[in-house]
Amino acid sequence: MINYSTNKSTTKQIEDHLSKCEKTFTPKLSSYVDIKDYSNKVFNKAMRFECFDEEKLVGLIAGYKGEKLYITNVSTDPDYTRRGIAGTLMKMSEDFCRLNNLRYIELEVNPQNQTAIAFYEKRGFKIKNSNHKYEKELTP
Repeated sequence: MINYSTNKSTTKQIEDHLSKCEKTFTPKLSSYVDIKDYSNKVFNKAMRFECFDEEKLVGLIAGYKGEKLYITNVSTDPDYTRRGIAGTLMKMSEDFCRLNNLRYIELEVNPQNQTAIAFYEKRGFKIKNSNHKYEKELTP
């Protein structure tokens, strides 16, 4: 049974999820972070928008709240793609921003990851600068 929540996952669930998804990142996630350390950081410091199938974390958006929400992770278990999970999680993050009076969401995308770029652009993100940062201004 699919359900959505915020900040309910454990460090172990995050680590297991990221390990399962790591090859879907461009480049793969373990090539630039230690997944266990990154999972701990996400658990301790990030706002998490999550999708579970029973007790299994199958979708995750993690972001850091400041003057804007800076998204550091968008991932969906490869067995659960094309089910609208990432889109629902993105909407949850936008709703969170509106409730917390944040006008912008920012994220960075590897220019080789055309699937991710298309996903973000479809949702209104625009390239911000040559560092591959994308930003979306939210309407109230």
